[in-house]
Amino acid sequence: MRARVSGDDGAATTVLVLVMPVVLLLLMTVVQVALAYHARQVLIAAAQDAALAGSAAHAGPDDATTTAQRAIDDAASGLVHDVRIDTTTVDGRLRVEVEGTVANVIPGVTFTVSGRGESPTERFDPQAAP
Repeated sequence: MRARVSGDDGAATTVLVLVMPVVLLLLMTVVQVALAYHARQVLIAAAQDAALAGSAAHAGPDDATTTAQRAIDDAASGLVHDVRIDTTTVDGRLRVEVEGTVANVIPGVTFTVSGRGESPTERFDPQAAP
């Protein structure tokens, strides 16, 4: 039989109780940052797709907004909420800015991510008669 050292009873439990919350918090932080990164990539792609769709010859800002919303719904329906889509036309270029809040894994911590896309507006200029 082994002799037991007195005073070590429950040491592993104490260490587990002290270390485990820190490890779980670190793991949840990594997951939260990964979700925010993915959400940002989705919003950037949605804004770029929307800018291309809205800059077509017979399209407009409403088409861009619809395209952005559809892309976000398809790729991140439960991930991003409170989505705001702004379209502006400046100097013949359509700019689409998308912003949303990422679902939280850590209570009380919120991430707001955004994406922007821009494309020149297509325009048909008839050629002058010779």
